[in-house]
Amino acid sequence: MGDRVDSAISLVDRNDVNWEGLKICLAISRAGSLSGAAQKMGVSHTTLQRRVDSLERALGVSLFRRKSTGYELNSAGLRLVEAAAGMEPLLTEALKDIGSSDENMSGSIRFFVPEVSSKMLFNYIREFQAQYPQIFFRFEKAHDPNAITSRDADVAVVLTNEAPMGQRGVPIGPVGFAAYVRRDFRDLALKGSLPWLGVTDDLSHSAIGKLENQFSQQFSVVNRCGEFILRGHAIQSGLGVGLLACGVGEHDPSLIRISKVVVDPRLTLWLLHRKELVGNHRVMTFFRHMKLRLIEDRDGIEGNTVQSVSDIIAQ
Repeated sequence: MGDRVDSAISLVDRNDVNWEGLKICLAISRAGSLSGAAQKMGVSHTTLQRRVDSLERALGVSLFRRKSTGYELNSAGLRLVEAAAGMEPLLTEALKDIGSSDENMSGSIRFFVPEVSSKMLFNYIREFQAQYPQIFFRFEKAHDPNAITSRDADVAVVLTNEAPMGQRGVPIGPVGFAAYVRRDFRDLALKGSLPWLGVTDDLSHSAIGKLENQFSQQFSVVNRCGEFILRGHAIQSGLGVGLLACGVGEHDPSLIRISKVVVDPRLTLWLLHRKELVGNHRVMTFFRHMKLRLIEDRDGIEGNTVQSVSDIIAQ
């Protein structure tokens, strides 16, 4: 019977008998039933039955006995399963080697970043791109973590308290926030001569807005910015004192921290990727690079480094 199967395969177009067809036989053999194999493969019972019929027509032989209790491999089917089982580990290993080859390290990565991202983050990306120059990036703002899935981010850095649905990732740690001022305006800040740069009323009930309430009430003059990036520019320009993530403020040599560090558990830094990209070597190599570098800089992100000259706002 084995010779009959082999000769039947040699008579058909090899495109009609591919690995997908052999996987069907393996799945049915392992599941013990057509319905069990269909569930395992994520297809309907009818779809899998149609594929079995197509495979048998291509081979010109029956592979299964149709019984009231389901499908059962006959001797020809068993011979094919034996061959497929021998091929499976070799093919799996070959695909793994091909997928992990640096030859596949080219193409684009859609990277979603917080609205105000520090030089630290882009330094990590520059390091990665220097190693893999055939990879290019598309950067987008990651303001709402729950919108990332629908907008097809490959990798994202977001502030949230849990990974949004459809994403996988790791929590890097809580993000520390503190009051920063332009370094050469430090003395004015210590004298209380600068205004506070806060969020607009529509953001006052957000997690960052509530953190700011701990500071803004101590200032007689409050300027407000509706965009975080505008506030960062205003602080750098010396227009006032404002709350920034320590991962941003600590990496800007023009700024100095002048307050205690505050945190909110809802503002934990997460590094995410879409779950269906777990087998994408390009994306996962970048994800691992960013994970390692962010964890290395966790002290700076949490605000554990010492730069303050005063705790004037906390007093």
